[in-house]
Amino acid sequence: MLLKYIQHFVSSEGRAFFPDWFASVTDAMRHIKGFITAHYVFDARDPSKIHFFMYFDDAEALARWTATSTHESVLKTLSPYWIKPYVMQQAIL
Repeated sequence: MLLKYIQHFVSSEGRAFFPDWFASVTDAMRHIKGFITAHYVFDARDPSKIHFFMYFDDAEALARWTATSTHESVLKTLSPYWIKPYVMQQAIL
């Protein structure tokens, strides 16, 4: 299993928008072979930080997701709310 962890740093408007954004992302990801699940957590100490977790069967499944036009589209939808660049990490579980 592969975990992709992303820290998003967003404005207060982005924080309010994030649940709807997340719903649209996970709806699109459900169609990707090898996608397992995703969830997010608002950081309790930093209101601009959102912890976003995605789980895939393997790196190939993640590559199928990132190769879609939907992936690029959802990033563009969230980008107006970013207050600094996101940070990504990846781990094999």
